[in-house]
Amino acid sequence: MDTTLSQAQAKILELNTLITEKEAEIKKTTEELAVAKEAEEDQYEAMKLRIRLIYERGESMYLEILMSAQSFRDMINRADYIKELTAYDRRMLEQYQATREYVEVCKAQLEAEQVVLAEAKVEVEAEEAALETLIAEKQKEIAAYENDINNRELLVKEYEAEVAAQEAEIKALEEAYAKAECPVVSNNSAHRHTPDVPM
Repeated sequence: MDTTLSQAQAKILELNTLITEKEAEIKKTTEELAVAKEAEEDQYEAMKLRIRLIYERGESMYLEILMSAQSFRDMINRADYIKELTAYDRRMLEQYQATREYVEVCKAQLEAEQVVLAEAKVEVEAEEAALETLIAEKQKEIAAYENDINNRELLVKEYEAEVAAQEAEIKALEEAYAKAECPVVSNNSAHRHTPDVPM
């Protein structure tokens, strides 16, 4: 009983520890997800603004930048600038895509942690129900043992009362025989080792 009870309590403690850990992980993941979503929204707004600017100004913007150069050197510098601007746009797009992927990973991780948490809670409830059942069974067994002990104590008391009644009857008979002055041989008397002692 003690082993089964201890094992059930240990299992419940282990599951409660897992629940606490998962709740902490969920809180952390939720916070990370909120930060990632905010970054995603900021990047999305910046990308939207940049795309609108490119759309409104069109590709002629790059041509205008190149054509407004004062010299060949200035044109090369402006070409480098356009190249850097294009690279920046590409990096921003890649960063936005990475952030979106990270948001999806956070969501998936959060969902997985919530599933584990829900399963652990269900398992704790099942373990606690099993433990309560085990305790109820053990209490019934203890009650049955106590009832059995009480019954045996009653039997012992009844037997002792019966023995006392028989001893009183024997004593009364012995006294009656003694008054009648009849010799009685008794192995139950105080002189059972003395042969032919009258009572």
